[in-house]
Amino acid sequence: MLGLDRNSRLLLISQFLVGITFGLVFFILPVHIRSLGASPTQVGITLSAAGLSTLVVVLPFGYLADRYDLRKLMIITKLFPIIPFVLLATVRQWQIVMVLLFIIYFEGAVVTVFNSFLTRNLDAQDLQRTFSSLTFGYLLGELIFRSIGAWIAEEAGMSLVFYLAAIVFAISIIPIALLKIQAIPKEPIKVDYGPLLQSKRFIGILAYSFAVVLLMEVGIILMPNYLSEVVGLELSTIGRMGSLASLGGAILTLTVGRLRGEGGLLAVLISVVVSMVLLLLNPVGAFLVGGMFLIGSIHASSPIIESLMGRTVSAHLSGLAFGFLELTLGVSLLIGPIIAGLLYESSPHLPMIVSIGGLLVLVAATLTISRVLRRERVEGRLGS
Repeated sequence: MLGLDRNSRLLLISQFLVGITFGLVFFILPVHIRSLGASPTQVGITLSAAGLSTLVVVLPFGYLADRYDLRKLMIITKLFPIIPFVLLATVRQWQIVMVLLFIIYFEGAVVTVFNSFLTRNLDAQDLQRTFSSLTFGYLLGELIFRSIGAWIAEEAGMSLVFYLAAIVFAISIIPIALLKIQAIPKEPIKVDYGPLLQSKRFIGILAYSFAVVLLMEVGIILMPNYLSEVVGLELSTIGRMGSLASLGGAILTLTVGRLRGEGGLLAVLISVVVSMVLLLLNPVGAFLVGGMFLIGSIHASSPIIESLMGRTVSAHLSGLAFGFLELTLGVSLLIGPIIAGLLYESSPHLPMIVSIGGLLVLVAATLTISRVLRRERVEGRLGS
């Protein structure tokens, strides 16, 4: 299956199930929050709970990932969302939705543990292919179930969607429990993080990743609201557009997402810019379809950034390194929706306009940044 070993195949199955869960719920969630009486700014604040949650959990779990049983850590992080998904089915206040989302996104810590596990068990050549495959599995689940989630919500209400999400997410824990993990030492491993935290390349990757994710988040986080309130699409059609974005993401992740260096990053940035231009110019017909397909390329940025970090740090530093990466991305996810909500209040077009401008600056800067990204690995500087 995509040239993956047994453990990676199990992670792929788990990610597919997580993709189903998030596909059912999260593309139409901004519209649902709006229906609870929240303003666009309040929708952005509610969705920023994802970033705030990430800030709380990723560094502790990244630290633990360098020292303790990775399978147990992954299972623990995956237990957090189940009860909140069930409670979302009964909630009618957007403020409580925000609290429940904060708890659900504790699951984001699993990415840090996933990435640490893969970095320890794969060589650099296999790393980006595996990251791309896991992202593809997640997007495949989203692709199939974004439309289904919107259809269920339209026909039976959001409560059923949330109940189904809880069941599927619980099932996603089973493949994790079947992972074969090497035995850990009886005593916690002692790790020196000094050289990592002093590395200019490491800090550069974090800063670049922050800018990429923040600008993309500002442009796309309120896309369902734009499609509903500006374009005038029904909820079921918005779900189909979400599936189209997932299809684009899946295809582009398996192609663009496997390109190394600045080539892959440039392709992603340009694709996202083109998608937003199409959606701003004439969001109907071929422009709408092309824009939504290309906007899925945002997902291809994840395996590129993750594999870049995996090739930069040595295995025994990977837990905290990926913890800092997810922390950085969490800050982007925290402030991005708030910025988007404030811009949307002024004009529904403004979040995409600002995003396009910032991403074009990043396109111009990427070739320069790539010289930093080509420097020697942190592992080599540590002499490990």
